[in-house]
Amino acid sequence: MRASPLHSTIPIRWSLVALRQVMGQEIAKVTGDDLWHQPLPGTRATWEQLHQACHHAPRAEVWEGPWLLCSAPDVWEQYLTHYDASPPDVQVAIREALWFWGGLDWSPYANLATWALESYLIDIWLPDFWRTLVRWPSRPVRDWLRLERRILYLRVAIDTAAQDRASARWGQGWIDCQGLILNSKSHDVSGE
Repeated sequence: MRASPLHSTIPIRWSLVALRQVMGQEIAKVTGDDLWHQPLPGTRATWEQLHQACHHAPRAEVWEGPWLLCSAPDVWEQYLTHYDASPPDVQVAIREALWFWGGLDWSPYANLATWALESYLIDIWLPDFWRTLVRWPSRPVRDWLRLERRILYLRVAIDTAAQDRASARWGQGWIDCQGLILNSKSHDVSGE
């Protein structure tokens, strides 16, 4: 991994809460639940709520792995540590988090923004925790093409916020990037 914190070179508000709020926009759209537009904490309970919502809105499943990856570091570590004891559908979500983690570096959509996101995650995790990730299987996943598009989704949000723009075109809709803008007035939960 890079020796310098690459994320410090991209002028956005680096926050797990803001990243989850960006992800939550698509989750809200497919679940019909506006809760996901809110700045939610990265707790195990929040991820389990997403996991339950996916039983009723399978199109949200593609966000389970990335959301888990952007949960509080101790939550992510807990899930990874208990991988073998987890139900099969949770194991898939964990593998998708691992696949997403790797894709930030090597997917066709990887660029400076995704490498910066990777750098940010490395910076907030326990020292050298990222090294343990490469030892875990990242396949099979449910739909790697949709996961790749989620990498692009976050890349577009980061690039847009770095340009100090509040929204980016995404398909027929928009990504609200306000929470990632460096001097945004949006609020945070628990300082993540």
